[in-house]
Amino acid sequence: MKSRYEYVIIGAGVSGLFTAYHLAQRGIHDIIVIEKNYPAAGGTGRCAGGARAQWATEENITLVKNSIPIWKRLTDEIGFNIWFRQGGYLIMAHNEKQAELLVKGVKIQRRLGWKTKIIEDPEEVKRIAPWVNPYDMTLATFNPKDSVIFPFAPAWGLWRFLREQNITLLKGEGVTGLKAEGNRVVKVVTEKRTIEADVVISAAGTHNREILETVGGEWPTKREKHQIIVTLPYKFFFNPLIISFKHSFYMTQTMRGELVLGIGKIEGDHETFLPTAEFLYEVARALVDLMPSLRKVKIMRHWAGHYDVSPDGKPIADRVGNFENLYVIGAGSGHGFMVSPYLTKLFADYIIRGRKEFPLNKLGFDRFKSKKLEPEPFVVG
Repeated sequence: MKSRYEYVIIGAGVSGLFTAYHLAQRGIHDIIVIEKNYPAAGGTGRCAGGARAQWATEENITLVKNSIPIWKRLTDEIGFNIWFRQGGYLIMAHNEKQAELLVKGVKIQRRLGWKTKIIEDPEEVKRIAPWVNPYDMTLATFNPKDSVIFPFAPAWGLWRFLREQNITLLKGEGVTGLKAEGNRVVKVVTEKRTIEADVVISAAGTHNREILETVGGEWPTKREKHQIIVTLPYKFFFNPLIISFKHSFYMTQTMRGELVLGIGKIEGDHETFLPTAEFLYEVARALVDLMPSLRKVKIMRHWAGHYDVSPDGKPIADRVGNFENLYVIGAGSGHGFMVSPYLTKLFADYIIRGRKEFPLNKLGFDRFKSKKLEPEPFVVG
């Protein structure tokens, strides 16, 4: 291992690994990726793995619409099965306000080329998802191109691919801080060594805050504790990922058969990953209301993780302050996994060329100076 690299990337979740991947695709290999624990140890390995372009802001729609083709071909490009499935997303509204919000989102999606269907007939919902009881549904939307990926697989596959590209990968060693001289960050300090760098990229999820603070940088997000429940595996029967705005509930079935369940309930100490019994009760209540025939499914696992939430529910990817060689990416706000392929592609181009394409030009720090932020209203789970 060298003492100096052209690019130092902090974090081996999908944001850090995809950034390294896109740099390597452009012929840059003098890179080290530093991970405190193991690949996908943070938000990547704690998410449900969905990828939907059914959002209500142009930035998020564009990011996922262009990420899904990258997800679709990634297995072939890196030679590792990421368990990609295009089963669609079915999103249900249960009152007029929720229905109006869905219709507004669909109008924007269609304008951007994502042809989501509006469903008013409950019987059509049952044809798409026979296990759902749409008894109080006001309206639903469905797009068959929305997708699901097994979250750990892209991290494992990208890690292996980068290693084969002779990129240095360091795990089990946390970054404790950065050292700056003037307007440049010159060193990355880990628990065991100091590494000199030409360019530093922090992709450390909620830990971006602590890393940037060591050189006076700020990370304008809040940590929210969210949880997921997974059942025992059952014979595959449930292709689309279901979202119900009534309970802020979602459910999908993995290709191995487990049901993945969550709701948008924020509770407990966000500094811990301890799951709570109250969450289990609330998920069971939502599941039985929406799919009563599944009331006897058996729970296998239950875990917690963090949403790193920006003030407007959209990611942040930008250069930090007055530093000319320090960059940060994160603030996925619960959907960082699904936007990561295309967001990191734009981000890598920006780092190399210094130009921001849409929507990256809308995802910098400068937007928080405005009093007219456009929040993303479709954050669920």
